[in-house]
Amino acid sequence: MMSISSLVVTIVLAFTGYLATYFYGLQLSKRKERLDLVDKRIKDFYGPLYISTEAGRISYETLLEKMGKSAVFDMDNPPTVDELAEWRIWSKSVFMPLNEYREKLILENAYIIHMTLNANLGPSKSIRKRFKISLPINPMSPNSSIEHP
Repeated sequence: MMSISSLVVTIVLAFTGYLATYFYGLQLSKRKERLDLVDKRIKDFYGPLYISTEAGRISYETLLEKMGKSAVFDMDNPPTVDELAEWRIWSKSVFMPLNEYREKLILENAYIIHMTLNANLGPSKSIRKRFKISLPINPMSPNSSIEHP
C-alpha cells in the first residue's frame, strides 16, 4: 500500500506536469498567432507593396533609358514635346495603375498598418507624454502642432 506522502508527491508531480504542459501550449499558441500575423502582413501587404514598388522603379528606369536621360523633368535639360507625350503615355498606362494599386492595397490593409504602428509607436507615445513632446500636424509647418495624450 502507498503511503500518504508518496500519494501527495504523485499528485503534485501530475499537477505540475499538467501546468507545465498548459503554459507551454499557451506559449506555443501565442507564438503561432504572431507568426501567422507576420505571414499575413507579408503575404497580403508588404510583399505586394514591395513588388509593385519595384515594378514602378523598373518601369521608370526603362522609360529613362528609352529617353536617354537621367531624369524626365530636369531643369538643365527640359523634356521635348515628344518626351512629354511619351511621359503622358507611360504615366497613364503604367505609373498611375501602379499608384492606384498601391493606394488600394494600403486602404484595404490599413488594419495591418495600424497594428504595426500601434506595436511600434506604443513606447514612443509614452515617451512623448513623459517629456511633453508634441508632433506637428503638418510636417511642412513647424508652427502647427498637436499634443498627443
